[in-house]
This record gives sequence, C-alpha cells and structure tokens, in this order.
Amino acid sequence: MENEIIIPVEDQQIESLDTIEGRKRKAKGKAKESPSIILKENASLDDVKLGSVFQDKNAMIRYFCLAAIKEHFEFYVKRSSNTRYSLVCADEKCGWTVRGSRIKKSTLFKIVKFQRAHECSVDIRKLHQRQATSNVIRDYMIDNLRDIATEVKPKFVISEMKRAHGIDVGYGKAWHAIQKGLSLLRGTTEQNYEQMASYLYMIEQKNPGSYTNIQRDAENRMSSSIFYGMSALFKFSVQFVYMFFMYGASISGWKYCRPLIVVDGTFLKNKYRGVLLVVVTKDANNQIFPIAYGVADSENNESYEWYFRELKKGIGIRKDLIFLSDRHKAIANGIANIFPECYHGICIYHLEKNLKQRRVRNTVLSLFKSAARVYLQSEFDDFMFQIAAVDKKTFNYLMEEPPGRWARSHCPRRRYDMLTTNIVESMNNVLRRARELPLLTMMDFIQEKLQSWFYERRTTAEGIFREISNWAKATLEEKIKPSFTFRLDEIPCEHAIAAIDSIYQKKSAFCSAYYSRDFWLKTYEEQLNSVGDSSTWVIPYTIKSEITKPPDAKVMLGRRQKNQHVSSTEFKKEPRCGRCKQYGHNRTNCTNSAVVHPYARKYRKKMIDYIQ
Repeated sequence: MENEIIIPVEDQQIESLDTIEGRKRKAKGKAKESPSIILKENASLDDVKLGSVFQDKNAMIRYFCLAAIKEHFEFYVKRSSNTRYSLVCADEKCGWTVRGSRIKKSTLFKIVKFQRAHECSVDIRKLHQRQATSNVIRDYMIDNLRDIATEVKPKFVISEMKRAHGIDVGYGKAWHAIQKGLSLLRGTTEQNYEQMASYLYMIEQKNPGSYTNIQRDAENRMSSSIFYGMSALFKFSVQFVYMFFMYGASISGWKYCRPLIVVDGTFLKNKYRGVLLVVVTKDANNQIFPIAYGVADSENNESYEWYFRELKKGIGIRKDLIFLSDRHKAIANGIANIFPECYHGICIYHLEKNLKQRRVRNTVLSLFKSAARVYLQSEFDDFMFQIAAVDKKTFNYLMEEPPGRWARSHCPRRRYDMLTTNIVESMNNVLRRARELPLLTMMDFIQEKLQSWFYERRTTAEGIFREISNWAKATLEEKIKPSFTFRLDEIPCEHAIAAIDSIYQKKSAFCSAYYSRDFWLKTYEEQLNSVGDSSTWVIPYTIKSEITKPPDAKVMLGRRQKNQHVSSTEFKKEPRCGRCKQYGHNRTNCTNSAVVHPYARKYRKKMIDYIQ
C-alpha cells in the first residue's frame, strides 16, 4: 500500500488508443501528458486525474473501494454498465464524483470526469464502511494468507481492519474474505480436483521413477464436447475415489531402510473431508523416512486394499518385511489380502489405551509395558504370570491377541526399536495444518517438506566421516542397554561390546548395515524436484481432458472440526527439566540454578587425583 506503482503506457499504445477514439495527435506543438494505468496498490485519490487508465472495470472498482477505506469516505454507484462506471459521494450535498468510460475495442477504462474535492463533513463517517466488502478486505489481507504454517482467523482480520482503518467488520464478512483470499492463492477445492490428473503426471515427469495412480468412478462418467471448426474435442468428467503417489526418491531410498513399515490414516479437514493414508519407516539415523501417501473417502476394506495394492506396485516385496499399525480391522484385512507373506504387528500404545478404557490398574499397565518390551521369552512369561496373578480378566484379554503381534520377544521377525506407531503419528502432526488445505496445495506442502528433509539429511550424512550414523554412535555410547539387542536390534549390547573390546575390534563393524553411513547416504541420494507452476506444465491432451470431479460426499453445514477430540485415557505428560529437576519446562529455557549431585564434587576430586 505504501509504495506507489504507476505503469506508464508506451507511446505506440497511446497513439493506437487515440486512433481508436477518433482523435488525432498533432505532430508539432506541446507534448500531451501520457495517461497511465493505475494499479490498485496505490489506493490514493492523489494519483487519479483526467485521462488515468485502469486495466479493466474490476480494477477501477477495487481501486476506488480501497481509496475510500483509506481516506475515510463512502460513495454510491450512480451508473454501472459494460462501457461506463460512475460514482458519487454518499453525502448528497457533496459534489465529489468520478466517471470512467471503456476505451473502444479494449478492456481499459479511462477517467473522463473527476471532481476531486470533497465538500462533505467528517461527521457522516461511520464505523461500518460500505465499501469494505469481502473482496476488498481480501486484497488487504492477501499477504497474510500466503504462509501455510500461519493460520489467519476472522478475529485477526477484524482487529486489523479496526486498527489500520478504524472500521468495524463483521465475523461473517471477515471469514468470507479469508476464504476468498485462500481460493485466490491456492485455488478452490473443485479446481484442485480438476487438475489432479495433471499434477500426478507432472510428479512422474519431474521425478523419474515415481509412481502415481488415481481411481475414479466410471459409473458416473459424463462427456461433453467442445467444437473447434469441424472437429470436436471430448472431455470426460468422473468422480474422485482414491489417489496414490510415491516419489522416486522414496522408492530408491526405501531399499536402504530397515524392512519395517508403519501405516496409519488421518482425517482430512478440507471441504470434502476424506482421509490421508501415510506409510513411513526409519532411516539409518533413526529419523522418519516417508514412503507413500494416499487419499481415500474413509478407512475401510476397499480403500486399504486399493492402497496396499498400489503400494506393492511401487515398492514390491522385501524379505522379512513387517507392517506395524493400530488394531484397525481394515488395515489387517488389507495386509492379509495384498501382503500375505508379510508379518503384521500392532502398536503397544494403542493396546495400552484399550486397557485404560477397561479401567485397568496402573500396576497392571506397568507390567504389560514391561512384558511387551523385554527381549527374552522367559522374562515375558514372568511378567505375564504376575499379570495373571493380579488381574485374570486382563490376562485373558491380552492373550486373545497373539503375543507375536505385540510382544517383542515373541515376534518371529525383527521389530528393531519400533514397538509403537509414533513415527507415523509424528508425520501426521507435521501435516496438521496442511490437512486443512485443498488436495494439491497439501501435496505441494508435502513435496516442499520432503525436499528440505532430503537436502538437510543428505548434507548431514556427507559431513560424517565415521562408519555409522550419529544415532547409532550415540546408542553404542549408552552405558545401560538391554541385553540381547545385538540379536534382535542388530546393534551391540553391553555384553557384546565387552566381548568386542576384548578382541580389539571396532564396535561399528558389528552394527547392521542399516545403521551405516553408506546406507544413510544412499537413502537420500536421489533428489526431489518440484512440479513447478501450473502455467509451465506441458500435459498431453489425453490426460488434460480427464477432469476429476470432487467425491460424491455430503458437505456438512457449519464450521468444520479441526482438532481431534481427546480421549479420557489420554493426557499430556508434564515435562521435567534435566537441569534443575523441576516440572513445567525443559533445560532449553531453564532459568533456575542447576542441581548438583551431593557426591559430584567428591567423585570429581577423586578423578582428578587419579588422572594426576
């Protein structure tokens, strides 16, 4: 708003416009002042004069609306047509008026009459500005809506218009202004569905090796023809059902990750709802590695079977592959039908929530968590015996589910350190704001997030000159590690480290290749490329002609729910500071004095004497 933007019209263009209007310019004499196209960013009446030219009628309307808000006056539309637009002041006694006329054979509007002076009193100014429409407020707030990570609420728009211009804006008008701004920046939900096939095509073109697919309802197929001369082009419109996309970088990087996949679905919060299906794993540095994404109407047998079928086409089958999820029946059925050779484990956290809903005592919960995490079957039997002695019903309930699905000691394949679905829940939390956006905008957010992750982790791995990753090195340096981690997690435990040190070998040489620096680098070796702006896409007509309609879902009235209802069994754990040992904060923002162990100085003195 502060910077004035006036684009002078070139002399050749001015001459052609004058010729169209039937006026001749003299070759000799004084040069006339060149008219100019005034953009709405000016929003000041000082820049308007006779002969000023606007890009079109809408540009003129918005310009004077912005100027009216900025200079605190109101106006009425005296006449509006395709060729003329005339305004007068809201005060009948005031002589302020302006009239614009369309230049023939163009969309430009030129000011042909302008009475600049305002004769009205400031007493007629109101808090409710009639020119402050939702479209005008949208133009004011458009820059605040560009950041996806920041949510602009109607309350902010109301306070900002009050602070900057001293006018009152209703909640409904502020909400509509936000929605119009978001649609202008990101496109409407319907437009996102229409361009989905083209977007998936560009993913495969920009990222070789990627795999995408879209499932549409053939029964609702409709055709329409567009005639060009003697030929007709047909466009097919079908309703959206499922969508799947997987980047080539994820496909190549998956080969160097542990053969364990965590799958989950989370709700979308846009206009047509649906669910986002996510598959992730862990890399050599124990960080989240996204594999594939999908969109479906809900978590049901049909959607998961289609999703797993597409996943199998993308990544194939690996030896000793394990799927990890919650106890959702549709996930279990999909894995059993599409991946019968793979093993399916369940998350112990969700099983613990089920126990809490059954009002199980804390003592039994603690025994259950210990039984699920131990490495030896004998230790598992001891904990389960204690549970049976305390609560026989809970013991029977746990044994209804085969222990191999939730207990590490009974799992026929390696689950490594992944006993819960926390990594996929963390991924869903990363996409918390993106799940409110239209589909293609959400996919842009996912693409940008993966690009930054791949670049940062590839750079970090290139700067490491040891044989194993940072996480593996820190794990080896831990003083207390459970026994038998060497056999199940493929990383040396305390006893294995002692044996390795006795033969003067490197501990890193006995770690699995999945924790090595080479596998870490190869995981992020491929680059992710952006699909770019839609104006630069080159799409074949066979793909561009297929327009995807939104799913046949009922759009619920009222405000859409954004936050998940918290279960009575869930609670937020209060953080404890590792520096001062107090609750409510952590060591990064601790302002208290550090707690010193009573024997710290004594041991410190002994260590100094020993070294000397």
